[in-house]
Amino acid sequence: MWSVLAGFGAIFIAHIPLLGLPAVLAIVAFQIYALYSLGTSLRMSLVWLYCIGLFIPIVGLLILLVISGKASKVLKAAGVKIGLMGGNADDIRD
Repeated sequence: MWSVLAGFGAIFIAHIPLLGLPAVLAIVAFQIYALYSLGTSLRMSLVWLYCIGLFIPIVGLLILLVISGKASKVLKAAGVKIGLMGGNADDIRD
């Protein structure tokens, strides 16, 4: 969910001179890392295709929301309490 929040922030940061482009590139790199890690954890087959979809502005945010929703369902099924920004780390046991 943090990558979704970063994506919304990138919309506003992109218009700041000298800071916008490097900040947006860092946010996109974080989103790709987060999506790839989450997708491989959920054993999704086309994770790389979703990562490419992140480069399309609104579609990227929708992809992140859908994958985050799938992860929330998996965590709820495992008995983890889900809040606004994800699961509670205290509920997750090794």
